[in-house]
Amino acid sequence: MDSEFRRSWDDTGTPGVDESQIDVHAWYVAGAYRIVKRLQVGSYYSHYWVNFPIANLTPAGIGHSDDKVVTGQVDINRYFNIKIEGHFIDGYGYPAVSPIGFYYANNPNGLQNDTKALVVKGGFNF
Repeated sequence: MDSEFRRSWDDTGTPGVDESQIDVHAWYVAGAYRIVKRLQVGSYYSHYWVNFPIANLTPAGIGHSDDKVVTGQVDINRYFNIKIEGHFIDGYGYPAVSPIGFYYANNPNGLQNDTKALVVKGGFNF
């Protein structure tokens, strides 16, 4: 099991002129279980919320990101492993102010409220 909470507040500029305030809350909780010697399964949930009071955060998807993840890891031997992750993401934060991996330049048709991703990773320990 693992978890973390983070909050940051950025208040810059001159009030009423070029004021910029960003309030960010982020947390996650994760867990994993080794079923047999070489197979581990797990899951985690991360929540990211940003408030940018100067902007109007009315469109769906802006201002938050909730990532639900299921994982499986196979240890090939004591040095190498392969991990597969399935991500089910709701929202995309606030890309222009505090990007969390979603960028308008990479998505010319606009950002989607829901994102699904399959990630395959290879790792090694020494």
